[in-house]
Amino acid sequence: VNGLIRSGIHANIAYIGKKQIDLDLLFEPIYYETFEHFCTFPPESKVFVATDNGTVQYVQLLSASHHIETAYFIQDYEGWFDKEKLDFVKKTYSQIENKIVISRWIQKMIKTNDNYDSTVINVGVPTEIFYKQNKTVDELKELKNNCKIIVLSLLSNYERRGSTYFIQAMRE
Repeated sequence: VNGLIRSGIHANIAYIGKKQIDLDLLFEPIYYETFEHFCTFPPESKVFVATDNGTVQYVQLLSASHHIETAYFIQDYEGWFDKEKLDFVKKTYSQIENKIVISRWIQKMIKTNDNYDSTVINVGVPTEIFYKQNKTVDELKELKNNCKIIVLSLLSNYERRGSTYFIQAMRE
């Protein structure tokens, strides 16, 4: 949401239940005591986004009662975290038409295994540095000298999250 705000998009997070959010935020999250309270007084919105399989049903109910667009932000092939939930997770893919994923790998998994289309969001990495794209030596030097490089920490050792490529890129 911070990234969306920096891009000029008005965005926020609404959450249910007492949960302390201790992060550097550019917005004030909207707290609701119960789902009923949330449905009765939802924030003014153009799109409600489910952020994991457990929020899909709530986004659907809210959309149906307030006629608001929905999207499903799929951040991993979630059923792999808990094999007992795999069937439940797979069923959520049919419940929201607009699916957004964070990688081509997830897009391929959902298409191959579940036959659903999705849209990949742009990565937050300057890919022209890592993928030379037939640039001349002078063009690469100019990129290296003028490009701001942001180093991220590795938060997951899962290969599907890119750990192998991340470690290799950092070594190089």
